Amino acid sequence: MEFIKSGRLPIEARTTIENASKFLSWVESEFTKEQVSNPDVYTLASWANYPLFNNSGLAADHLVVESVENIGLEQTYDFSIPEHHNYIANTVVCHNTTNLPADIDVETVKQVYMRGWESGCKGVTVYRDGSRSGVLVSSETSKPKDRADMKFVDNTAPKRPESLPCEIHHATIKGEKWTLLIGLMDGRPYEVIGGLSKYVEIPRKHMFGELRRRQRKTMLSKYDLYCGEGEEEFAIKDVVSVFDNPNYAGYTRTISLALRHGAPIQYIVEQLQKDKEADLFSFSKVIARCLKNYIPDGTIGGDKTCANCGAENSLVYQEGCVTCNSCGSSKCS
Repeated sequence: MEFIKSGRLPIEARTTIENASKFLSWVESEFTKEQVSNPDVYTLASWANYPLFNNSGLAADHLVVESVENIGLEQTYDFSIPEHHNYIANTVVCHNTTNLPADIDVETVKQVYMRGWESGCKGVTVYRDGSRSGVLVSSETSKPKDRADMKFVDNTAPKRPESLPCEIHHATIKGEKWTLLIGLMDGRPYEVIGGLSKYVEIPRKHMFGELRRRQRKTMLSKYDLYCGEGEEEFAIKDVVSVFDNPNYAGYTRTISLALRHGAPIQYIVEQLQKDKEADLFSFSKVIARCLKNYIPDGTIGGDKTCANCGAENSLVYQEGCVTCNSCGSSKCS
């Protein structure tokens, strides 16, 4: 086997400790210690805490770093990879992720990218401390609270102003055309209104509008949509009723309730994508497809394991698509 000398280890062996142990047990049964010269095999054994060939000192000889300490710029920005850590690098070329302090200056960031280019790195990612959740810079970073200790927290929705800017989305699912209005507060989705496009005709050139709430005469609010400017301005009065889809209206009110009370957008999207056999699935897919545009890049997805490479906790949203930080695979739906 080529990997015994210098080849790459099988991907499956590197996905979980259980798979690594099975692989290493097979190595012991097929080869002697003298035949196994590839240091990556021993690094894998260190990571899996597997005493390969009865060697209990693997952890000291081939250490795999699992935590990072704030030890200064020189070592923090070192692009070199010890030979026995090479198996961790992506496939053939190295991809480097550099975690920087929050107050880092622009010149230092430039130096990081230049160092990556000079070292032959094909991919360089830079994160400032606090730029997104999950970025590790120092051992002083507080650990997330154990879910077993967490309790329900009541969130109060911010009061809706009389007028909200909205973005207008058009989508086609199974041959049906849909229109969706997403009202925004501070750039974040606050409410959703929409339905089949055959009931509401909004030219596609109009991508933005304004949702104005009328003075309440009943418990149920009514909203007018205003689009265009000057002579091209037009209004659709009581736009919810014009869509003429009471079932969808109740659905969008529930989603709007979740949005304005602070439910993470990625969780709403992932739930909407699950009920593929439901009567409202086409509309669910429309809403999910539109809401994905508002998920910040780097947001951690609900799924824990990459279906392509098996890496755990590596799935994040990038431009609305779930992307694996380990193998680079991307999935959009």
